[in-house]
Amino acid sequence: MDKLNLSRLRHQIDCTINYLTPLLPLANCHMVEYIKQNHWQNLIPKEIVNEINENDIEDAIDSFWQTKYHLRRKNSKNIFTPHLSETVKDTESQFEKLAYNTKFPHLAHFIEEANLNCLAENDFCMTMDQFKNVLKMKGADPAKSLKINEFMSSKKSHEVEMMSSIVAPLYSWSGSSHVIDIGGGKGYLSAMLTMFYNIPVLNIDSAHVNSKGASNRNRKLERVWSSLVKNAEDVKRGVLVKTRSRYHRKKASNPADLMSTMKIDEFNPLLPDTSNEVMNYNVSKVNEHLYRHAVQYITPETDLTQLVGENFELNSEDIKLCCTGLHTCGSLGSTSLKLFVACPLTSVLCVVPCCYNLIKEQTSSDTLSALPENFQNENHADFPLSEHLKGFVIGRNARMLGAQSLERVTASQQLPCNSIYFRALLELLISEYIDENQPYCKLNNMGDIFTFHEYVKEAMKRLKIDPNKLAMDQKSIEEFESLHSHHQRTLNLFYLMRMCLSPVVESLILLDRLMFLAENGFCNQLGEAFLVRMFDSVLSPRCMALIAFRYDNKNNRKP
Repeated sequence: MDKLNLSRLRHQIDCTINYLTPLLPLANCHMVEYIKQNHWQNLIPKEIVNEINENDIEDAIDSFWQTKYHLRRKNSKNIFTPHLSETVKDTESQFEKLAYNTKFPHLAHFIEEANLNCLAENDFCMTMDQFKNVLKMKGADPAKSLKINEFMSSKKSHEVEMMSSIVAPLYSWSGSSHVIDIGGGKGYLSAMLTMFYNIPVLNIDSAHVNSKGASNRNRKLERVWSSLVKNAEDVKRGVLVKTRSRYHRKKASNPADLMSTMKIDEFNPLLPDTSNEVMNYNVSKVNEHLYRHAVQYITPETDLTQLVGENFELNSEDIKLCCTGLHTCGSLGSTSLKLFVACPLTSVLCVVPCCYNLIKEQTSSDTLSALPENFQNENHADFPLSEHLKGFVIGRNARMLGAQSLERVTASQQLPCNSIYFRALLELLISEYIDENQPYCKLNNMGDIFTFHEYVKEAMKRLKIDPNKLAMDQKSIEEFESLHSHHQRTLNLFYLMRMCLSPVVESLILLDRLMFLAENGFCNQLGEAFLVRMFDSVLSPRCMALIAFRYDNKNNRKP
């Protein structure tokens, strides 16, 4: 892969914007208002609506799974192979023998066009093996990975294994003195870097309870570390190992949960091969002086060098930082980039962002002036970060959509749960029989409710609506449900079509951050920047890492 090209990146972003802009009303709609606002007729392209009306809706949903299956097979070289339940495997084996369903060409075109505007379909997303080749060409020594199944879920184990195998060689190659684990939480990544790779790490998290939990967890790990490493090596050699982990092979209630608890190396042939890599790490004894944690809320003004100096008792001239973050939540993802760009003593950045629904978008000047003074600093906006995208607004509901997982939904062929339909139907009922101006309220954690009548009773309590305002008995409520039952069938397909925009929204956010790094010199003058698919996208949906490094002229590390 060639160096990041600024003009090509601008063109890719423009293409994504041109595709997404007319579909933002669909991405920003609320499923609660699906029936009340007639989303199916108003937001779905007319040719698709007509196509569905002329055929059976269940056939259309089957066609959706079929089209997504063929696209996933086409892109299999760019993504990890997801683990599928036996039922899904049987269904997809049938799809493999079939061509696209010709009854739904407009639906297939919608799915394919959305897919073309995702990172997996452009040149700005690298696989792990491709990035490891980049490191190899730059002279970085390969790092052997270690998979620990104890003390963490298989999802977290996979994430820590993959990320540490990249951070460790970046740390060594760049000549960094310390790693900063931004938003390190319970210290899963920090522990691996210190105990397996002997790297000094400062784990920074804003929650004191997380820092305390990380310390307790590390003490437990220290007592059994040698045996954990031995077990991991035995598993890699095919030796059966007993494990006491409560996460190992635990039962799951649905395919998505099953995928999050399975051992990834058992079903993932496309994982980077580390079997022949050389390990020169001391795993028999933990250096207690390598790990430090700090309770600190990180902002763009945080002095990372000072934090490391205070915690490791060092002068600033002895410090050179490798910044990493495993699932930097919301604003923390963009803050990490701003800190890296602003601090010349940061040599490497490797972060996997998440929770796009929690980021702050840049607002218009009129809206900005109405906010409190401490919220008016443009530097605190998380999107857009780049100058190229200034003025573009995605919208909160679209960002929430971008934080969902199309890969997991399609891998398990998961339709929306009944509560989504019940909530949309309730909104219509309230509007027609109680108060059309009733303010919208969230109804979280409604539990296992199997009938609409039960849902209405529970919702009225939650919303504190006088039952006397709803002059409907159980029979009337059931008749109301029956009258609108056709909406549930179209809602299922609407939900799936809207989900197709999820990776497009995420792609735009990540391309904006890549552009921010490029605009600040990390495409030629100061260093380089990359987008890397680091994790299995079904097991860990937020799988994209932003990686950048700063040229070190003193050590002549410029390629």
